[in-house]
Amino acid sequence: MAIPTFAEAHIVADSAPEALDPAADLDAKMLPPAFIRPTRGFASFGGVVTALSALSPRLAILLSALMLAAVGYLDYVTGVDVSVLPFYLVPLCLAAWRGPRWAWFVFAIGATVVWEISNRAAGRVDSSVALTWWNMTAVLSGYLLVGWLINLLRAQLSRARELSLTDSLTGLQNLRAFRATLYDLITLSHRSTLPLTVAYLDLDHFKDVNDSLGHAAGDAMLKAVAQALNASVRDSDVVARLGGDEFAIVLVNAQRAHASHVLAELHLRLNGLLRTFHDRASASIGAVHCARAPQSVDALIAYADQIMYEAKSTERGCMRMLDLEGAGGA
Repeated sequence: MAIPTFAEAHIVADSAPEALDPAADLDAKMLPPAFIRPTRGFASFGGVVTALSALSPRLAILLSALMLAAVGYLDYVTGVDVSVLPFYLVPLCLAAWRGPRWAWFVFAIGATVVWEISNRAAGRVDSSVALTWWNMTAVLSGYLLVGWLINLLRAQLSRARELSLTDSLTGLQNLRAFRATLYDLITLSHRSTLPLTVAYLDLDHFKDVNDSLGHAAGDAMLKAVAQALNASVRDSDVVARLGGDEFAIVLVNAQRAHASHVLAELHLRLNGLLRTFHDRASASIGAVHCARAPQSVDALIAYADQIMYEAKSTERGCMRMLDLEGAGGA
């Protein structure tokens, strides 16, 4: 069938939905193996961290308080001859790891008070008030140090995780984060028949920009593209930089006509923006609309990638959008 061309935007699109067979052989550029298999974690330690991270802050505080009371009772029944001082660190660490940011400080003080009360009730007698205060100060200092270190580690790990999922130049999701988000959206699509549109975007002649204007200009172009993409979609949609000059967009719960309109407007805006950097720069977009997304994240990305390269082989600076039929299988 003939494919009409919109001269202003150099868009190649279908006037009627054309189906892309998911069983067809894909010659698209495949993703590196490192990104095809999701990260499993750090074995047993990673499993413990994941389990603790699943606790809500309120539940973590409740469990920490119950454990603190249990350790205090254990301290009381074992008497002054048996020290259970290290066991107070368990509720303290849980509160510092998963509770609110102030929890480590409160539980450090609480553990010290419970320790002192339990030992007093068990019959401990200090020779002077000064010795009592010295012991409490020493215990409190240790608990505060441990709580502060756990809280600091928590903040650093949270920051590291954020950096591992964010493209450092543009601030967009990176490929790893995009794959995880797309997997969640595919699952949601199958549960609620939510339509998805995945667009794969490639900047044409980006190497010419770097070679003629320098890498600083290339970085500025990438940042400008990222800002334009974010400004053109809803908060519920997803924008990511997959690497180099390649970007991806997921329009969530958008019917085909609306998705096609959004991408066409975006394409016009991008081509105008890119030509302010270089007269040959443009954007090629391949998009696939799924009434029901396929099970495979890699397959969906590959479909959009294939459509983009087919459009690019026709004319650079084009956009093409197809429907994916029969996508409910693996």
